[in-house]
Amino acid sequence: MMFWISTRWGGLVALAVAGAALLLFNRVEVLSGFQAVLGDAGDGRFNLAVLEHWYRVTLGAEAAASPGYYFPVPGVLGYSDGLVLLAPVYVAGRWAGLGVVPALAGTVMVASAVGFAGMVVFLRRLLGLAWPAVLAGAGAFATGTALYQSLSVGHVQMMVVEALPWLVCLVWRYARSGGGGVAAGAALLLAAILLSSFYVGWFLAIYLLVLAALGLIMALSLAGFTRTVAAARLWLVGRRRSLPAMVLVLGLGLVPFLMIYGPVAHDHSEGRPWSEVVRTLPDASQLLEARGNALWSPVIEALWPGLSTRGGELGKGLSWALLLVFVITLVRLARGPVAGLAPETRRLALVLGAGVLVCWALMLQNHGWSLWTLVYQGVPGGRSVRSVFRFNLVLSFSVAAVAAIGLHCAWLWAGRATAAQSARVAVGLAAMVLIVEQVNVLSGTLSRSGDFADVEAMPPVPKACRVLVLLPSAPPPAYHRWSHQLGAVMVAQAWGVPVLNGYSGLAPDGWRLFDPTDRDGYRQAVVTWVDRYGLWQGLCGMDLELHRWFPVMRAGLLP
Repeated sequence: MMFWISTRWGGLVALAVAGAALLLFNRVEVLSGFQAVLGDAGDGRFNLAVLEHWYRVTLGAEAAASPGYYFPVPGVLGYSDGLVLLAPVYVAGRWAGLGVVPALAGTVMVASAVGFAGMVVFLRRLLGLAWPAVLAGAGAFATGTALYQSLSVGHVQMMVVEALPWLVCLVWRYARSGGGGVAAGAALLLAAILLSSFYVGWFLAIYLLVLAALGLIMALSLAGFTRTVAAARLWLVGRRRSLPAMVLVLGLGLVPFLMIYGPVAHDHSEGRPWSEVVRTLPDASQLLEARGNALWSPVIEALWPGLSTRGGELGKGLSWALLLVFVITLVRLARGPVAGLAPETRRLALVLGAGVLVCWALMLQNHGWSLWTLVYQGVPGGRSVRSVFRFNLVLSFSVAAVAAIGLHCAWLWAGRATAAQSARVAVGLAAMVLIVEQVNVLSGTLSRSGDFADVEAMPPVPKACRVLVLLPSAPPPAYHRWSHQLGAVMVAQAWGVPVLNGYSGLAPDGWRLFDPTDRDGYRQAVVTWVDRYGLWQGLCGMDLELHRWFPVMRAGLLP
């Protein structure tokens, strides 16, 4: 039981709870024997292709910024997320002899465990919260229902949010005690987050700006202008050496990001149209839609029929009990101090929580009108962001942290209650609810048997083939046109030969090989692309239906 956490068995109980939460979150990978992973054949296979690219980089087969698809255009990694924080685990698995799917499954499992551990360190070691609150906060964040929903549609890149607790730990330690090593670590991790997932890094930057503004307002209201300026000057003097070094390290850490994504941003400076962005903004009901949640999804469907069909980029709402505890905590802390809770922890919770509320207000839309247009128009990079509600995955860290602080306050109160043991049992059960309610029942999977049959059925590439291209085809009705595109990429990576095909959020200028089912249009697009770069020599076509290779002639595509 949760109220035994403070006993000598507390460590084992905490470990058991953490293990159970992580196993529930990663049950697809575990139950399949690492032969499947939560995801789909679209974005799931594409993110796998990016991770496999990093493995090929370690083999010396590809340049870091230039995966072997969209050949021969260089720098096409800039069309997608870099996944550099996820790559080490994946590459280690591949070097250990694992196949692509088991290596991806291991990567997802390790990332969730890293996020859970980081949340435990932050809430327990740095904030000193009680164990029930710590486990509830860690479970609600690292194994959250919204993150599970995101994985179910193949958005492996959003697992980068699991690095946020560690970044917060470094920033918290630096803010309190300084230290050049801590400063450098925070700067490098922030740069790595941005290079791994542009959305996570960009949303984090927006949230940090909001927090900075709110923190300044709070400081001015509590201490006044003169004392705030004096405290800031004292803080800066104490870090007069480490702070410039931190900025320098961050600048150097951002160089790879700018080199990879700068040219792409220049070539696609028009960004996403507002009509596309507004479709991914939630209304009030969608802010509450925890799609696929085992506990709340039936309630949501009863209250708002058909809500789950309004767009794949929505449905990333948080679980309801977590939201309730979050709101109650903010209301209570806003009323004044709590006995036993450190004043700085209370102020931290208020700033984090207020920042979440501000960001939700920015994202909400009503019949196409939204404050997000201010971000879209005025913030650098705002036009590049299409799926705005993914912001909620970044905000889930603060929601879980504030809720954990609220449970800690309840734990302290329970210890002073007349029936202390019963009161702490109640708080422990509330903490368990926050963990259990994260269970999500969405069933999308990316499996070796179901999604890589076309790859494994292809015979070895003929020695004469130097470049590959997908031949015109008629994919089964259940497949989208990108399915065979990604099949071609996976085959090319398996045999180490570059391919003209590709898939990502953006595409090279002049590349029109989008739809292999449009036989005439696709043939002409291939001819135009091959003529442009002079690639006829050694060009071979792959037929993913017949599982055969064909030479490709200038007179026409065979067969």
